[in-house]
Amino acid sequence: MKRGANKRGVFGDLIEKPGKTDGFFFGTEDVFELKGSDDIVAVGLVMGKIKTGDTVYITNPGDDDGKEESGTVVGIEINRMEARAAKNSVAALRIKDGKKYTLKTGTVLHQQKAPEKTIHDVYMMALGEGFITFKEMKLSQKEFEKMSLTDLVELVNLYRLYLDNNKGPLADTLTEHDREISEVMSSYLCKKLLLAKRIYVLINKKTGEPHMLSVTYENDNGEIITTPPDIVVLTKAYIDEWSKRFDTYTYEFLEVENGENGRGIHDYLGEAFYLNGACGVRILYENIVVVAEALVRRPDYSNLPEVQVPVTNPDLERWLLLTGQLDPPETLSEDKLQKALYSHLFKALASAKFIVPMKMSEEGDGTGGPDSSDNPDGTLKQSSPDKDQKKETKMTISIQKGKNKKDAVRMYTDWKRFHMAYKEEDGWKGLVERIPNMIVTFDCAINVTDYPKAGCYIDRISFEADIRKFMTEENG
Repeated sequence: MKRGANKRGVFGDLIEKPGKTDGFFFGTEDVFELKGSDDIVAVGLVMGKIKTGDTVYITNPGDDDGKEESGTVVGIEINRMEARAAKNSVAALRIKDGKKYTLKTGTVLHQQKAPEKTIHDVYMMALGEGFITFKEMKLSQKEFEKMSLTDLVELVNLYRLYLDNNKGPLADTLTEHDREISEVMSSYLCKKLLLAKRIYVLINKKTGEPHMLSVTYENDNGEIITTPPDIVVLTKAYIDEWSKRFDTYTYEFLEVENGENGRGIHDYLGEAFYLNGACGVRILYENIVVVAEALVRRPDYSNLPEVQVPVTNPDLERWLLLTGQLDPPETLSEDKLQKALYSHLFKALASAKFIVPMKMSEEGDGTGGPDSSDNPDGTLKQSSPDKDQKKETKMTISIQKGKNKKDAVRMYTDWKRFHMAYKEEDGWKGLVERIPNMIVTFDCAINVTDYPKAGCYIDRISFEADIRKFMTEENG
């Protein structure tokens, strides 16, 4: 498609044009190979002045492991006519031995020691002009494959901004082509995320788990709405800059590598979804969301006997983590919204099944777990089925001193949390129980680990006041 002035400039407002002292910049909007040559022709907008023979520095801001390289301009064309220089105009630059460099839509050519912000702005403009303005998002599979995860996220964001600004935010204003393109980009977004060498996940230090990004608000009808929580993912290309936006006292970023088997990211996300209860992933931007099941299939235990189904509580965990992230409310409105979150938590607690740490032994070795404050009075004894052996088998459950000197039984929402405190090689196994069955005798300490905010404590008073109303015949 011809690069004409009548189609240019849709994304020009993304950047502040470089000044005279900033040198030259060139945003690559398309590339062409030359038959019988290792040279590459890059087409795009020259800002400043570029001459034949100039050395250009080649940068791909969206590449995780990209490095700045240098090449030489050996030819220039403007409107299909050879030229010795190009100044503030659309041009085709022939780069000597360009095949050995990573040249693609979004690549920025510039002078040495150019401002990083300007390089990034030119990169964004080149993505928008190259893929959206001129190609109208009719991309080949090869073009999608050449993009990094960052490239694709930025393009998705630009395309959505373009649609909002030109066609309005209503879904019924979009053409079938718009919808098809969105579906294709979403599909590639999933593939790029799962195939990335590494990603960075925002961790909340209060819970030690991926931060749950959700909004609780009161609608016009007075209803309290909580949006499905997502986790936040950054790419290596942006981690240094974007991590500055987060308070290091509360947050940190965890590097998740795909590893040799290429499943590290898949498995980590699966845990975040189907153990922690996250509903999706936000990549770089709040509006770039991929839902959980588009990335990792929900585990199917339908063919397993009930006794073999692993204990998981994602519908409870999401509320434990969301409430664990909270700061004390400062206004009546915040207090009201937080109470709504706790109501979800109490409802989930009423029906959840938990793992109670236990040991079996003939002589008994005391109760408790790794904490020396465990109370030895919490052992339970069972008779051995072998009548000829006059021995008793003792079942030991883990309890601790709770509030008001009451014993509290430790209970865990899943095996991940269980193994954070107990080791099977030490003889610890799990007994599956519900809170209603334990609260008669004990208080219940949920998910006792090194992260107190990631758990909760239920005594008889709170059970009667907050949880019992959610119980059904099925859950006791």
